Amino acid sequence: MSEILADTQIAKKAIAKKAIAKLAKMMVNDRESLMQLLIYFCTTHTFKRIINCPTFPAKMATLDLPYRAELLKRSVPDGSSEIPFALGYLYEVVAGKDIRKKCGQFFTPLPVAKRAVSQLSVRSGESIVDPGCGTGVFPATIFQNIKDKEIDLSGIRYLGVENSPLLALSAALSLDWFKAPKEWKILYSNFIGPNIGNEIKQIMGDRIDIIISNPPFIRFHRLGERAQLLEELNLLGYAGAHSYFLARSASLLNGERMMFVVPPEMNGTRYGSLQLKDLKERFKQTNEAIFYITKHGWVAKPVDQISLDLHAKIRKLWTFTYFEPVKQGIINKTPKTRINNISLRQIAEVHRGISTGANKFFILTDKIANELCVTEKEKKDFLEKVIPTRIPQLKSVFSEADWGYLLKEDKPCWLLTISPEKAFDSLPISIREYLSQGKASGIHNTPTSKNRDPWYYVKHSKRVPHLFFTYIARGFPRFIYNEAKVYNLTNLLGIYLNQSFDSLDNNEMATLVEDLNLSVKNWFKNEPVGVGRRYSGGIVKLEPNDLQMLPISKRLTDRLKIVKD
Repeated sequence: MSEILADTQIAKKAIAKKAIAKLAKMMVNDRESLMQLLIYFCTTHTFKRIINCPTFPAKMATLDLPYRAELLKRSVPDGSSEIPFALGYLYEVVAGKDIRKKCGQFFTPLPVAKRAVSQLSVRSGESIVDPGCGTGVFPATIFQNIKDKEIDLSGIRYLGVENSPLLALSAALSLDWFKAPKEWKILYSNFIGPNIGNEIKQIMGDRIDIIISNPPFIRFHRLGERAQLLEELNLLGYAGAHSYFLARSASLLNGERMMFVVPPEMNGTRYGSLQLKDLKERFKQTNEAIFYITKHGWVAKPVDQISLDLHAKIRKLWTFTYFEPVKQGIINKTPKTRINNISLRQIAEVHRGISTGANKFFILTDKIANELCVTEKEKKDFLEKVIPTRIPQLKSVFSEADWGYLLKEDKPCWLLTISPEKAFDSLPISIREYLSQGKASGIHNTPTSKNRDPWYYVKHSKRVPHLFFTYIARGFPRFIYNEAKVYNLTNLLGIYLNQSFDSLDNNEMATLVEDLNLSVKNWFKNEPVGVGRRYSGGIVKLEPNDLQMLPISKRLTDRLKIVKD
């Protein structure tokens, strides 16, 4: 079963598992079937709940539609606030993983929603805005919380904002299903669009008391036409959709508080830390626990107590941040303008290492390499030098002698690299047999290999990096001069310097590395909002985009005559 259903089952066991599973099986990868199921239950009032309501298809009275409707009613009784979780599960089934990933759609589990809503303590007469409302998890949880606490519903207004027609209809049906007040509406619109502020004010008036949101998680490179919003919202270029939602909400809020479900990286990356720093001028912030799910149920830990090992094992993470104004008189204060210093970006490119998908197969010891490639020409055609993934403590320079020592110690130091232009039948027989053995053992079906054509083609740059960087480290990560001129795997980042460094000899490059490592230490010590993502045990992780923001020392900029772009 899907995670969202599992989340709900753990929390309340309110959804009839067999009925919803049977219904889902009938609707796999069929968005139209879910649309028709929703329309089957919709009344005129349901469509009236959607402001700017799009045109939906006409009802198609197929023979099995009444049966599917009956399964949904058996799954979630009329009036139940569990309906958004059931619709979210069905949406996952019909939309598929690729579409949801592209749109950043990760629905809020009930334990996280309940924790967030309880922190807000909704009161009578308040107005609530829910950007990216999805299937309506937050309004259902708020409604149930109000009922449990016997709070007067009169005067409480809710507005969800959603730009997916299918999800907007799902949210509207959810409101109908659990009998929400008729004033609770869904706005079909883009929350980071240019006119959203006016649209919301026309509906909710001048005052918004609460904003609660689990925004879509879309990384910066998947966001289109974002440049025009960066300056308006005062964001760095690497901010994802969640940062846009948070910045837009802060600009709209003129009431009391916000609750945002955010990725844990908000407290670690530079773009997230700077954004939170700006918000601290206006809001008190409380970082709540990280939630994750295991086979034993839901677990919550403080943000700073999650280890790197645990981070790699768990499937999904949810954490949220609570914002309340510092003073009522300064909530419309304009954030300070940032001035960017000379950074590593001006002198180098940073890239991840080579991902083979199966290092034990593609990274060879000298003995195996010699068995596969007998002649010097074959070695030149099919082998590249790499630095192994499991190596002793690296010094500031990785030399040819260091690589040769590892080779003699029977470490895997050769990358098997076969050009896609070479036909399989033209390869040496020893390599063909080796590839056939790999295919028989399933190497071609690993997530990385099956997306390559052919599956054994391991793509790599034509140039080796000038420097390596230990992007996961305890204490201070370090730069290493790649004097051996070998490739790196995913355990290290590769630094490709620009032409300003072509004339430097080995001693000058070693001095450059010392200078950069000093810059890293100063950066970690002096940066007030923190650098990288922090984990328990003193582990720090920096992504390529984080590292490119490393400030370069004045001594280095003067020597190389680097000027700001």
